[in-house]
Amino acid sequence: GPLVIKPALMGDVAQLAERLQPVADQVVLSSVFETSVGVANTLALASCLPEVTRFLGFDTATAFDDGLSDSTQAASLSLKTYNPQRLWDSLAPLSK
Repeated sequence: GPLVIKPALMGDVAQLAERLQPVADQVVLSSVFETSVGVANTLALASCLPEVTRFLGFDTATAFDDGLSDSTQAASLSLKTYNPQRLWDSLAPLSK
């Protein structure tokens, strides 16, 4: 059956990818209410595990009104179109 993983609670993406490799065909990646930064980490994990073929369990991207979240539902984000640099560039510089 499915193995639901909440990557934001599991630590380092590279280590998690290594640990999940043997069961990747069972994995469903699920949200714990991340911002775009957390979603980017989960997408990075998904790209390390091509055997993950189940839908990503994310639907929180529109809950944040901080201008940093992509207006696209996270579940429909594609690694080909997601642009973490755009998020980084949109951050306001820290004031002194």
